[in-house]
Amino acid sequence: MVWVRDNNTTFEPSKTHFTLISKRTSKKFDLCFPYPRLMFDGTPVKTRKSVKLVGYVFEEQMAWGEMIAAIAKKARCRVGMLCKLRHVMDDDNMKNMYTSFIRPIMEYGSVQFMGAKATHLKKLDVVQKVAERIGNFIVESLGCRREAAAIAFTLKLLNGDGRGVLKDYVPTLITEFSNKDFVLGPRHEIRRLQLVDRSNLRMDHLTSFGTVI
Repeated sequence: MVWVRDNNTTFEPSKTHFTLISKRTSKKFDLCFPYPRLMFDGTPVKTRKSVKLVGYVFEEQMAWGEMIAAIAKKARCRVGMLCKLRHVMDDDNMKNMYTSFIRPIMEYGSVQFMGAKATHLKKLDVVQKVAERIGNFIVESLGCRREAAAIAFTLKLLNGDGRGVLKDYVPTLITEFSNKDFVLGPRHEIRRLQLVDRSNLRMDHLTSFGTVI
């Protein structure tokens, strides 16, 4: 409320919610760490299983299931409209319609939910297969495009093109090997791509990606 007064801003307390994000699923965790009693200008802040923010749906366990389901539903509606155009468009135009108006929906924030369950991501793959069958075309898989987007994002950081706080993170390559975790031939090695924080943030903000070369 101090920030609100200092900036002459008002908020609606009844429209304010919070979500407790955790990977724990047992009921014992809820008993040990119950939801706190948060108050906003004298109004209790209600809890929600998920919250939507700038197009992303953040769930309690960050499984991305709800967001992917909503994206798949929206994409299916556009595939239905694409089906109605089948008799007036050739295969190339059908492919262009799909890549321009349907696939971008399923790729919004796709790098974020690369770690989602295969059952969730399969919903998006099914939509693309239906569009390919209707339009009589074949395009690269959504999984490959997600991986390509992640690589492109890493290369931007390497080039120093990160925006905002991302400028403080620079990927560096270091060589590590652990016989306990990996069994490789004599010509292989483990390289870990780490995003090193150059600011004064804590080390727990370090993010790493493992790649077998």
